[in-house]
Amino acid sequence: MGHDALILVHSMDEIEMVLLALCRKHKLKTEIEFPRDRERLSEKLVGYSNADLEALALLANNYAADALGPESAVTVDFFDKAVSDYLPSRDVEMLEYMELLAVFEASNRRMLPKKYAGMSIDELQTRLAQLQLTCGGRR
Repeated sequence: MGHDALILVHSMDEIEMVLLALCRKHKLKTEIEFPRDRERLSEKLVGYSNADLEALALLANNYAADALGPESAVTVDFFDKAVSDYLPSRDVEMLEYMELLAVFEASNRRMLPKKYAGMSIDELQTRLAQLQLTCGGRR
């Protein structure tokens, strides 16, 4: 996983784009469709990191394979079960700190989440410094 795995996903459009990309990346068969499955799936995942979404997709795939065999498609029901069982990281300050570290690795402002795209470098550095004081010693 690269630095983009630490970026928090803030909109349902972004979640859907990331989920579908992760399914392609891992060659997962899926029956999820957007916007059809937005209410059952995307709405529940706002604020999850890309790493969380990847873990959910793989967990849902495992549930599908266990229930119906290794060639089965991941349905919204399997994603629902994965969302119910998965325990995402909820240290919000640490996640924001990691996210800002990833922001500073980005080479283009267009790659940044909307939350940060409009902030000046000074604002980003100030927030990173604040979070570093709060989270720097945590592991």
